[in-house]
Amino acid sequence: MLKKFLSFIFIITFLVACSDDETKIKSAEWEKYLNSKFGFSVNYPPDWHIGEESDNEDGINLYVGNPDVRILTYASHYMEEISDPYESARNYGFDIQRITLDNGKSADLILGKLDEKVHYELVFIDNDVIYNVNAEVSESFFEKNEGILLKVIKSLDTL
Repeated sequence: MLKKFLSFIFIITFLVACSDDETKIKSAEWEKYLNSKFGFSVNYPPDWHIGEESDNEDGINLYVGNPDVRILTYASHYMEEISDPYESARNYGFDIQRITLDNGKSADLILGKLDEKVHYELVFIDNDVIYNVNAEVSESFFEKNEGILLKVIKSLDTL
């Protein structure tokens, strides 16, 4: 009886250790998009199919293949006097909240709903450059992937 009990404990311990390792591996296996023009990177899940970098090399579509999902990351030179990254938030009554990125820097997260889509956007301004991760997705996609989207957004880093 003791032998069966010890075998049971060993199997449970092994399974728990495997799931912990599997979680670490899944996180470690994420892909990284690196933008050399503006010097930033964003991590994304390995099962996402990304598009081609834009012609002006300012960013990329991180999720291709579903018409209800648009997830972009891009950057541009920021000129405060002619550009307002919070215009959509004000115009549509979206919420703006301050978040901390994985690199410890603060950024703004804009969240709202428009035309049956969830608008989820990161705005980070540093050294006259504005960095964005912008998602416009169906409600069902958002409900299933909110944690993943937040992880993608928080992974934005500058070089």
